[in-house]
Amino acid sequence: MKQLWQCREALAFCLVYAFSFALMGEVVKSVDPITSTLITYGLTGLFFLLLNSKHFSDLWRSVLTYRNLLLIINVTTLANTVLAFLVMTYVSPLVYVTVFFGSLPIMKDITVFERYVLKTSAFWLNGAVLIGALTIAALTSASSNSETMKGLGLTLLSSYFAAMYMQKSAEFHKQSGLNSSQLLSLRFFLVIVVCGAYSLFQHDNASLNQTDLIMLVGTAISGSIIPLFLMQRSIVRLGVRRTVQWMPMLPLMCMVILSALGLELFTAWQILAVFVFSILLFLQTRLKA
Repeated sequence: MKQLWQCREALAFCLVYAFSFALMGEVVKSVDPITSTLITYGLTGLFFLLLNSKHFSDLWRSVLTYRNLLLIINVTTLANTVLAFLVMTYVSPLVYVTVFFGSLPIMKDITVFERYVLKTSAFWLNGAVLIGALTIAALTSASSNSETMKGLGLTLLSSYFAAMYMQKSAEFHKQSGLNSSQLLSLRFFLVIVVCGAYSLFQHDNASLNQTDLIMLVGTAISGSIIPLFLMQRSIVRLGVRRTVQWMPMLPLMCMVILSALGLELFTAWQILAVFVFSILLFLQTRLKA
């Protein structure tokens, strides 16, 4: 119990983050993915922009100096966030979480584009985890075969763009010296411009009701703002390695939340499959530690 209490920020981060995926899955049932992306991540971007308003001169200097790198960061962010909502019009949040986090390590390898990576045991382990993720996701999906295939393909694309964002954001941090919060204030400009332009020409958005808005605001808070705070607290308390080791809990937590809220029902073998997969993800992080 003492060890769990010491890891409370990491556990809370995973729990809140998993809850945000459940909200995303619900909101896209009534709001289109692009409008959902605009409200959720537009609010996130505005929050961090206001939070860093005292550093506006530093932010503007970084925009001018690293505009090409920031453009790539914004493009990958736009693709990753829109695809995350789009995926959930085809499959459940659990399928997205399972494949996204199961494929992210190998997508990071792919974005490196170096031959020696293909020869490492870690690369083949990541490949095995990806195959396991796709298999479990396909078996636990309640969607039709065609919708499941579309969902899996779009999730892999979302994961690739997320891995590309991670690579480019690491370069940006190293070159600019800005922290994570300051980067988040610059990350969502293209989301606001592109998704905002789309939403302006859509007349259906007038039917956006209060419940939808509450869920989208909740997604922004639970999917970006609170997790970032908790993750930073956990890194300070536990370090990066121990914080990352709790990430494999996300698929299992997502399943528990979906069940608790009555959004999905799972059979015993589906629960067992996700549990075993979470253990596989945990072993993957341990082997890399």
